[in-house]
Amino acid sequence: MGYVTQSSDTSRTIEERQTAYFRRLGKNGRLSCGAQIIDEGFESLEANLRREHPDWSPQQLRLEWVRRHYGEELAARYEKHLQCSRNKTNGSNFP
Repeated sequence: MGYVTQSSDTSRTIEERQTAYFRRLGKNGRLSCGAQIIDEGFESLEANLRREHPDWSPQQLRLEWVRRHYGEELAARYEKHLQCSRNKTNGSNFP
């Protein structure tokens, strides 16, 4: 069968160049590159949320961000935490 690239839309030559590049970066360089990609993805989603919901408060945007990244269960826990924090700020002991 021969050499098969990891991605159907990437030629063997390009894949070999990418592999060589990432090997030259070393572990720390690859980790940094991956972290940058993740950060850019998070920033893109945040910008999309602001564009989709310009009337939402920063707190509502954060909650939706958590929901999309981590799911309903964690979003519900985060929302409860926000409510408790808000009540403490307002002097209430009720959640």
